[in-house]
Amino acid sequence: MIGAALALLLTATDAGTVEQRLNSLEEELSRTKADLEETKQALEEANTSLEEVKDGQKIAERSLENLRDREEEIRQTGVTWSGYLDVGFFAVQGNGSGIRKDLERLSPSGNDLLATWVFRGDPLATTINSRGEPADIGDSRAIGFDGLRTQGRPSVLVNAVNLQFVTQVGESWDALVRVDMLPRERTVTRFALGDFFDVKLAYVRWQKEFGFGNVTVWGGKVDSVLGIEYRLQESPQRLTVTPSLLCRYTCGRALGVRARGSFFDEKLEVLAAVTNGSNQLEIMPWGAEAGFNVAPMFSGRVGALLPVGEGLELSVNGAVGIQDRQADPTVWQFHAGAAAKLQLSSFVFTVEGAFGRAAGKTGTVNGDAVPCAAASCLVYRGAYAQAGWRPLRWLMPYARIDWRSGTMRDGREWLYESIRARATVGARFEPSHRLAFKAEYTFNREFVGPDFPDDVFTTSLIVSY
Repeated sequence: MIGAALALLLTATDAGTVEQRLNSLEEELSRTKADLEETKQALEEANTSLEEVKDGQKIAERSLENLRDREEEIRQTGVTWSGYLDVGFFAVQGNGSGIRKDLERLSPSGNDLLATWVFRGDPLATTINSRGEPADIGDSRAIGFDGLRTQGRPSVLVNAVNLQFVTQVGESWDALVRVDMLPRERTVTRFALGDFFDVKLAYVRWQKEFGFGNVTVWGGKVDSVLGIEYRLQESPQRLTVTPSLLCRYTCGRALGVRARGSFFDEKLEVLAAVTNGSNQLEIMPWGAEAGFNVAPMFSGRVGALLPVGEGLELSVNGAVGIQDRQADPTVWQFHAGAAAKLQLSSFVFTVEGAFGRAAGKTGTVNGDAVPCAAASCLVYRGAYAQAGWRPLRWLMPYARIDWRSGTMRDGREWLYESIRARATVGARFEPSHRLAFKAEYTFNREFVGPDFPDDVFTTSLIVSY
């Protein structure tokens, strides 16, 4: 009887435990179903959010594409600008001029002229900035504009405030304008214009790459194609402060059409130009913006880049055409030259030489036949050698030797005869890519008659923007 009671008790206990376990399982199952439902809802919400993100991404991609299209449109139709400020201090010996009157009658070519109209020296020998402006033109009759008139007094000068504007006008077309703003003396009675603008470049350019090479064509007021120095005559790019004595014949920018072809992976370069006149600087007596000749001037250059050091560039150049400012088609002038540039590690060497002639034309003055009276005469030869060394990233000392022999006559109005040599030493400091400072001293020596003091010390502080 006791055994039956124990069996009944165990049976009742097992039944209660099973029922409790069943209840626990049912509760756990209910919670699991609730969790699954919540997970399902969360997944649905996540899917909805993901779709919204995808839609947002598509909108963002469309906006980015529109922005890129707009950026390209602005790039092609907008204008970008840059430029530099060039400020310097200079001091020149003597009266600041590179010429003196030939009162001793040392020039054999000027016997039929007044002694006060015959000059020894070079009116552009005392240049003080990258523009090639002399500190003073003295008694010069050939060069009539003197924007400085320092008369040998040292001075601080804003050499130029430069602005350059570039715009893309098509897939292969762009346009450029470069202007100098020049603060200068204003004295009406002495023919001093005061502040003025100089439009240095103004052209439209087309360029295209072909299977055989690259071709570029410029039209407007364009760079020269003669020699090497014209390529680096702006203050930030020029190694020195002042140009060479030869630059007056090769660095001028004329109006016309200019073309360049580059072949064999930039190893061969051919340039040609058809312009209103020669590439003399505008400060020279024959410089002109408009065309005064009955026919254009033709000029060209051929250059080759050889694998010597980091590159050896050799080139020859020349120009021929009707003499500047002449309506007579029989009065011709020519120019011929050669140049070389070698880059060796931290050294750079440049050598350039040229000669030219404008034969002029004999005219009649008071019944007498006078040489160079109907058209001015000019004969010149010149050369320079320049070296620069960069021992540090921010420092580059340099030296240049240049020489020029020239004779220029305008009937009985004036005559220049000069054999001039110069030695220039200086250094360029570049603490940053937007800031440069240059200082140099030039020793001037004249070999026609006694030498006279006209050495030049000049500096240039350049801020690019």
